[in-house]
Amino acid sequence: MNRLLVFDIEFHLMNLKKIISLILLLFAFSFAYSQMLSVKGFVKDSLTFESLISCYIFYDETIIDTDINGYFEIKINEKNSSFIRVGLLGYNAKFININDLEKGDKLNTIYLSPLLQDEVIISTEAMQKKIPSTSQIKFSGKEIRLLSSLAGEADVMQALHFKPGFQPTREGFSGVVTRGGLPDQNLLLINGVRIYNYAHLFGFLPFINGDFIKDVNILKSGFPAKYGGKSSSVIDMTLFDGSTKKTEVVASAGILMSKLTVKIPVIKDKWGFNFGGRISNLNLINLFSGKDYDNKENASAVGINIHDFTISSKYNFSPSSFLSAFVLISSDKNLIKQKRKGKENIGSIGWANKVFGLKYHQVLNKSWVIEGGAAFLHYSNFQISEINDLNKNIHKTDLLNSLHETSLWFKGTKYLNNYLSASVGIGNHYTKFNPLQYYDLKDSVIVPSLYLSNNFAYVSITGEWKNFLTDIGFRYDIFSHNGIKHAVQPRVNIKYKLNDNSTLTAALDVVSQNAFLITSSNLENPLEMWVPMDFGKSQNTGTQYSLGVRTNTKYRFSATLEAFYKNQSGLVDNKNIYTDINIEIGNFKKTLSYNGKLNAYGFETSIEYQQNTLLIKSSYSYTYSMTKFEDINMGNAYVSNFARPHTFSFHLQYQPSQKWVLILKSLYLSGHPFTAPVNAYFNNGNEIQYIFKERNNGRYPNYFRFDVGIEFQKSLKSSWSFSVYNITARRNPFHIFLNSSNFSQERFSGYYDGVNFTFLPSLSYSRKII
Repeated sequence: MNRLLVFDIEFHLMNLKKIISLILLLFAFSFAYSQMLSVKGFVKDSLTFESLISCYIFYDETIIDTDINGYFEIKINEKNSSFIRVGLLGYNAKFININDLEKGDKLNTIYLSPLLQDEVIISTEAMQKKIPSTSQIKFSGKEIRLLSSLAGEADVMQALHFKPGFQPTREGFSGVVTRGGLPDQNLLLINGVRIYNYAHLFGFLPFINGDFIKDVNILKSGFPAKYGGKSSSVIDMTLFDGSTKKTEVVASAGILMSKLTVKIPVIKDKWGFNFGGRISNLNLINLFSGKDYDNKENASAVGINIHDFTISSKYNFSPSSFLSAFVLISSDKNLIKQKRKGKENIGSIGWANKVFGLKYHQVLNKSWVIEGGAAFLHYSNFQISEINDLNKNIHKTDLLNSLHETSLWFKGTKYLNNYLSASVGIGNHYTKFNPLQYYDLKDSVIVPSLYLSNNFAYVSITGEWKNFLTDIGFRYDIFSHNGIKHAVQPRVNIKYKLNDNSTLTAALDVVSQNAFLITSSNLENPLEMWVPMDFGKSQNTGTQYSLGVRTNTKYRFSATLEAFYKNQSGLVDNKNIYTDINIEIGNFKKTLSYNGKLNAYGFETSIEYQQNTLLIKSSYSYTYSMTKFEDINMGNAYVSNFARPHTFSFHLQYQPSQKWVLILKSLYLSGHPFTAPVNAYFNNGNEIQYIFKERNNGRYPNYFRFDVGIEFQKSLKSSWSFSVYNITARRNPFHIFLNSSNFSQERFSGYYDGVNFTFLPSLSYSRKII
């Protein structure tokens, strides 16, 4: 083994030993800390028995929250107070006498009953958090559905489009960019498992059944040290546990999707399953399209097959320990066939996800909570092109790429007292990339698989002192691919309570990204390929600084203002935005540029008003983002591929009665950047050659849309949902492409042909069968 490599490994192991020694010293000291009594347990829904996330527990002058498992631990002094208060928006608060609670290592289970009215109005963080953060957003499954716009489906990514700091990648797409970053820089987790592709039908349909979504925690900055691998945001989704009380069956049908959800207890109060399946109603096209295709000389046919299947389960070993698991399988297959004058063109594209996650949770004595988990993910996509002439195959190409990942992790949390807790974690992600497999009738090219091993360790300390709340963490990653690299990532998040109505938040985040999505154009789609982080000879690192303030008034108004600056290095991009990465199929690395830099800054502001049955939210974001590569754009900085300077959103929600909900939403954005040719000419083969000068020198027309939705709860068992996407029918461009028919030798008149969207109505019906 190379001496330098041995020295590098030993150096990093020495640093890791120092970190672990510091952690052990901290926890050893904690055993002697505080003589107060400990009260701990879980908070659950009294009807569904699901654990409740982010419930507040008031004791004396202390407020704590339940974690993603519904767990809490609070230190009490029986001489100071005789009651604690437990509550959550949408539930009846409960006052509990301390003498009625178990103390020490015994666990309590506290049940909250839902309010009689439906949980319709979106909650504000100020009502649930003692010191709310300007960079954090929380959703429940119900809230996601009310903010989603397309096809009447609950879509986390679509809901984010209406939040400050987030922008859609494209008209109708569920893709998201955060604060001038890129689509591959969002860390998407489902029960702690990393997800690389989150698209159905090119991103027009949500990738997961919304009935399974229990809670979503989104962060734009102030990342805890447990999160790593992506550099712009964290989207952490928690699924509902398996039902352990009663059987339920819910079916729903809409214009684009139909689904069935089944909850089955296997052993009452101990073990249960949730099953869910969805199928796109677009699959019905297969019954009518191309009915007489084989009997006609000129004909067309379309085939669509979209479905997914989700399972979640939970086994309670005891009140203090459980094992949970989930499985997600999704598939998209799309086919287009066309016959003209004896020639037949066939195109097929598709992609698939297979995800499995397992987690064990144990509450130990002496205020320790431990968790461990494992995960497996497989993502693949394909593109097939075929040309037949008089029933003879004269051309066929197959293009495939895939990704496989296995993960192991362990986490321990020590609750020192009501004001201080510490967490430590270790883990590994092992990823196999199959970037490109190409086959045709004469040849085949298989790019060798690439492997990346990512070991990580972190420590995080959360504390509260007077008006300060701090989360200070340190993450250390070791990457093994083309040698060993390391990333030291300090994280600091400080919140200061200015007064009873206002808080100030400041954060420093150092992050390192472990994989890139290589695209052939700035049109994001699921047919591109993932490659390891140091694929481009240097690893991706980024630093973000943010400062924000939030205030609430006695007139039911709340407002936020946050500014940020971030920089990133080690980016990879395609040299020519209109060159397919597969042109040089045997050595596609030549089409890429490496070691790019991105700088972005901006601010976000929002205002909210809530009173009784009315909720109004409005936000504005400004983002300036520039990218620089030495061999792109003559080495000059250019507008980042997905950067839009201005974003404005408006959301109104009105509930005149317990049965009706009216939702109005609008979204305005600057046009999407793209690279426009400045001229063109005919070459010797009489083919048009376009001349490009600057990268991303043009923009699409500004984007605007207005959506309307109505929900009608007919009874406790059935409901209707109706919405109109883009009710004004504004023709927002989905994609602009080059059109050679507009070109003449004397006059270059443009490239502005494109695909435009119009309005899209949707109707869905849901009924609880059992």
